[in-house]
This record gives sequence, structure tokens and C-alpha cells, in this order.
Amino acid sequence: MQVRPVAGDRLCLVLRRGRTYGAADAVFGFEVSAVSPEEFTVTPKIARINRPALGNAGGHVEVRIGFASGSYQPEGSEMTSSARFELGAIPTDGQAVDFSSPAGTIRWPAATGQFDILRIGALIVEARLGSQVTIDDRELSATLSATP
Repeated sequence: MQVRPVAGDRLCLVLRRGRTYGAADAVFGFEVSAVSPEEFTVTPKIARINRPALGNAGGHVEVRIGFASGSYQPEGSEMTSSARFELGAIPTDGQAVDFSSPAGTIRWPAATGQFDILRIGALIVEARLGSQVTIDDRELSATLSATP
């Protein structure tokens, strides 16, 4: 983001896994609400998995999603905040699942250099039901320096 929202602004954030063109293998939708120009709540709203990342996952997968935020820096952004969500078991038949999960918080720190740009990285983990997979800070922080 290059323009700071004001308190009360709401944005839609969509994570899409799969091909660049055509139907996505999975789509995860979030609402982002500005509490202030420096703080945002992120709330899961919807998930749809047409094809699991695991191949034949048996109808449902456990989904965990993490977000990292930090100010953009040309040499690489450092994570200043993160939010993690355990979405639970999501069907892999393409049916949309609505959520009423608690929100997480991410921050856009005050600019310290010439750039005032927010960078948000995301990590999606799909696992077999009952798996105890977690998203650690090192993996999440690495998403801020990843290139598409």
C-alpha cells in the first residue's frame, strides 16, 4: 500500500493460489479495517478450495494463514507485526466457507526513510486433518522479501 488509509476505511484482501489466469485452485478473502493510519484489523471472511495443495487430501484440509507487515525498504523489509489465523477444516470441493473468526492486527510503522509504503506478506499452509503445523516467524518474515 502506498497511501495510508484513515480510521474507518475498509479494504478487501484476497489471497489466490494457483494459476495466474483462469480459475484459482484456492481463494481466501479477508476484510482489512483501518483502526488508525498505523493499525489495521484483518478478519477472515471466506475460503474456497477447488484443488488442495496436497494432492488427494481426502475431502478437507486444515488451513493456516499468516500475514507479516513491514515498511518497504529497497534492501529488504523487516517484519514489524504479524497476524496468524487457523481457519480449521476447509472442504476441497470448491464450496465457499464463510467465517466469523476473530480479527488479527497488523501495523504500518511510521516512515523512517524516504519510503512510506506498507508491504504485506502472506503464507498459506494446507495440511492433512489433525496435523500440528505452525507458521514460524522466520518463514513469515521471509515473505516480505519474496518476489512474485
